[in-house]
Amino acid sequence: MALRLSALADADIVAILRHSRQTFGPHQATRYAALIERCLMMIDENPMRPSSQDCSDIRSGLRACHVALAAGRGGAAVHKVYYVVREIDGRPVTFVGRVLHERMEPRSRLARALSEC
Repeated sequence: MALRLSALADADIVAILRHSRQTFGPHQATRYAALIERCLMMIDENPMRPSSQDCSDIRSGLRACHVALAAGRGGAAVHKVYYVVREIDGRPVTFVGRVLHERMEPRSRLARALSEC
């Protein structure tokens, strides 16, 4: 399967890692980057994985995966990856709209990003 990040998702990751570096130091920022990357790989391997969350109340087909799942333990991360799977040229593509802090209300923050897919 293919995975594509919206411009906003890409900017989210840059901001998250900048904040991690400034707050927790470069070592922790590197570890968090690896967790985000692992979460994206998990989504790409199986976007409908049982551990992901159905968010169809926000938009049909929208799902979320908590980055902490990539660590295999709760409390290891505080962000969620929001995504949809679409067919493009007859092939499924996972489109990541945003990467948001778990406390952020996603509905308003996803509207612009999801208009790209």
